[in-house]
Amino acid sequence: GKGYVYEGGIREPIIVKWPEFIKKGQINNTPVIAQDLFNTFTAVANVDNSTKDGLSLFPIFKGKSLPERGLLWHLPHYSPQQGKPSTAFRKGDWKIIHFYEDDSYELYNLKEDAGETKNLNKENTQKLIEMKLAMEKMLKELEAKYPTPNPNYKGK
Repeated sequence: GKGYVYEGGIREPIIVKWPEFIKKGQINNTPVIAQDLFNTFTAVANVDNSTKDGLSLFPIFKGKSLPERGLLWHLPHYSPQQGKPSTAFRKGDWKIIHFYEDDSYELYNLKEDAGETKNLNKENTQKLIEMKLAMEKMLKELEAKYPTPNPNYKGK
């Protein structure tokens, strides 16, 4: 569901029709993120106002590829759909999720397990550390905000 950092909440196809730039029937399986749309629109408008967390999709439209990069979903809040404060980071086939409430991590190989049914964080600790460091680096570069305790919360 929306508001979650699992694939069911963030994996969506993007369909673009632009006959002047995109060949009819063209398919590209490169993972992209919503922030890429902003950078694409600023490129279309010839405005130098791109963001650090997205790329222009023009290369994909022309049948080329985007550079290898990490994709970040940072939701440091509770969502109306019961999503909990978390961050997900994907690079290649791998995805890490950090839950802030209990400081836990989950690791998935999306090529082998798109449904995220087998958490590999215990059996692939080297990949977990690598992904965690890459995610933290990107969060720092983006000056991300983190959840903080509500001092007025009294519990149930």
